[in-house]
Amino acid sequence: MGSRRIGFDSSNYGMGSMKQHSRQELTQLKKEVGAESAWEEVSGFKTTKPTSIRLSPRLIWDLEKIVHLRGEKSCQTLLKRSVTERVKYEKELIDPVKARKAV
Repeated sequence: MGSRRIGFDSSNYGMGSMKQHSRQELTQLKKEVGAESAWEEVSGFKTTKPTSIRLSPRLIWDLEKIVHLRGEKSCQTLLKRSVTERVKYEKELIDPVKARKAV
């Protein structure tokens, strides 16, 4: 007896059914992707820069408890909001001092 699986049709499995593009089509697609004018601006989205921060296991544990209690999506969401609020607060304190020094 063979090891054929019941209900498994290998003729239509995986990428075999995808259209194969010609070299000319692929070259044209690469040119279109590379052209900045082909990409439209989407409002409401800002680009971000990935950042890595090392936190102690205890701090992560405490953070996860706070995230759970507040019903937040994730630790990253809570951290991003907290850092954003703190930076905004600090800027509000610093900006008037810088303006006075410039005069």
